[in-house]
Parts: sequence; C-alpha cells; structure tokens
Amino acid sequence: MNFLIKSQLLEPRAKMTCEKNQPRFLNNKKTHLRVIKCIALTLIIFGLVINSRSCVYANKWNIDYDSPVKYLEPGEQSKIASQKTVDMIKSRLGKSSGLEGLKELYLWKQQEFNAYQGGGKLIGKTTIDLLLDKRQLSGCSDDALVFSAVARYLDYPVVMVDTAGLEWAENFKLGLTTSYVGHVFVEVFVAPNWILVNPTSGEFIMEYDPTNPVIPITSGDEKSGYYAILKGKDMWDYDVKEPDMLKKKLREFAISFEPNEVEMPSYKIERLTSMSTSTTSIEITTFSFSSEFDNTMNSSIKTSSNDQKTKTEGVLSTKSDFMNQFSLGYLFILGMVAIIGVVIGAALRKKKLKILKTHS
Repeated sequence: MNFLIKSQLLEPRAKMTCEKNQPRFLNNKKTHLRVIKCIALTLIIFGLVINSRSCVYANKWNIDYDSPVKYLEPGEQSKIASQKTVDMIKSRLGKSSGLEGLKELYLWKQQEFNAYQGGGKLIGKTTIDLLLDKRQLSGCSDDALVFSAVARYLDYPVVMVDTAGLEWAENFKLGLTTSYVGHVFVEVFVAPNWILVNPTSGEFIMEYDPTNPVIPITSGDEKSGYYAILKGKDMWDYDVKEPDMLKKKLREFAISFEPNEVEMPSYKIERLTSMSTSTTSIEITTFSFSSEFDNTMNSSIKTSSNDQKTKTEGVLSTKSDFMNQFSLGYLFILGMVAIIGVVIGAALRKKKLKILKTHS
C-alpha cells in the first residue's frame, strides 16, 4: 500500500523532470514564432538589399513608369508650335501603331532628314521646330529629339535617355582620354511595356528593364555599351541646353563610376526595319567631342548580331530579369518564408514527440 502511494507521488515528479530537461524552445510556441519571424525578416532584408539599387535608380530621375500618359505631354524643347505641322505628321504617320508605327516613324526620319557630323557643337541648343524646318541632324541628340517629339504626337509616351559610354567612363577616370563619348536613346511605351529604341540605328529592345541603367548596345568609339545618366521628356527637361552642361554631367558620372558594379542585362537586340534579330551590318553614329578642341568627328562602326551577342554575354555579369522585378522578388520571399516555417514547425513537433516518447 505504501509502495503504491509512493509511486503515485513520484510519477508526476518524474514526468515534470522529463519536461524540465527538454530543450526550452521545444516547449515554447512563442519561441517558434520568433524563429520564423526572424527568418522572414532576414529574407525580406535580403530582398530589399538586392532590389534597392534598382529602386533607387528608378526613382532617381522621377520617371513615373506606372503612369505612361504623363509622357505624352511634350517638353519645352520638343513641343511643335505649328498645328499645321502636327496635322501633317499625323496624316502621314498616324495610320500605324505599336512597333509597326515606330518602324514607319524611323523610316520617315531616315528619308526626310540629312545627317551630318556636328562634333557635338549643337547639343542642347536646338529645338524640334528648328529640326523640322531645316531637316538637318547633327548627331544622335538630334535624332533622339526628332524621334521622341514626333512619337508623342502619334500617341506614344516617350522618355529621352542620355548615356555615357562604359569603356569611355573607365578610361576617363583613369586619365587615359580627354574626349567625351555618349549616346542618346529613347524609352517608348508600347502597351503593356516600356521598350528601348536607338533612334539613330533603328535598334530596339523589347524585354527592356528601365530600372537597369546599363544598355548593351555598342557603337562608334564605345565597345562595351552605355550607362544611362540623364532622363526626361527632352534635353532641356534634364537641364542640358549646351554642350558644356552635358560635359559636366559626363565628368561627374565618370569620376564616380565603378566598373566592377556594372551588371550587364542579357537583352535581345532587334531592328525596327526587320522586326527580328539583326543579321546584317548596320552603321551607328554617336556623339563624341573633345574637351580640348570642342570638336571631333563622329565615329561609326559596323557591327553584326554575333558581335552584339558577344558583348552582351561577355566580361560583365548577367543580371537576371527575375531580380529586377520587385513584386516577383517579394513573392519568392513569401514563398520561402512559408516553406521554411512549415519545415521548422514539423521538425520541432517531431523532435518533441520523440523526446516525450523516450521519457514516458
């Protein structure tokens, strides 16, 4: 009798001792939640760090890519004063839309305007009205101004993009050159995406990410590609009204340029004239002017699609399209949090049951 009483008294103590000797976190549901929260927070911070550079760049020039309609309104430099001229352009080019409409615009520009080597002297000094009147293009800045201004009147939202050459920036920083090399592209909204167009050559990138400043198109004196440094409705919109203003912006970029941080996107580069990957030689003109003489001849180079592919997949690292999509990044993070939470919870429950079974 005494033995039975003593056993009944000792049994709860033994059970309590077993539970006491178990790891504390196995008996604490709040601890489980804290662990899961810590993992979730870590993944979220990781996602923010990965995407922060793209987000900062996207907001740097205050371009609202989610509201394309804002870029149908012309800037001061790109506004066509004569309604008669606008009506003429619409009657001539307003019949097509999408990529076909951009192709017609590019061919019209090539046929109606004469190109000459301006040496960068007129950068920021001209207007769309002057260019439509004289029908003379002194370089890529004029090409971009005509293409972007006319495209807006054809109901295409457009952003002009002034760039610096990647190879040039590295050489300039090292003191290996005193010249300035860059190019002007345009971002055009063709529903449902923004695409990049090179108005000088007719090249375009369909799967374009406007939050990545690196453009893997090569030309002239630039063999590595370009880096977007200025964006706006036109050059006056980003405060470039003369060559010296652009030189200052290029110098500032080159001084702070870090080649090791450049991430080259793997874009497919096509041509408006063929609507397919380029297989023929093309001639591209960029602006290139000397800081000493304020004047150098524009350069041109013939490049093939094979060369372009080599540049795209070359020395610089490839940045996946997934990492550039902020929303997809968060979906990935949430999915990982859910999976890790389930795995940890199952493991903890299994271990707890095993320990209780051993001591029972």
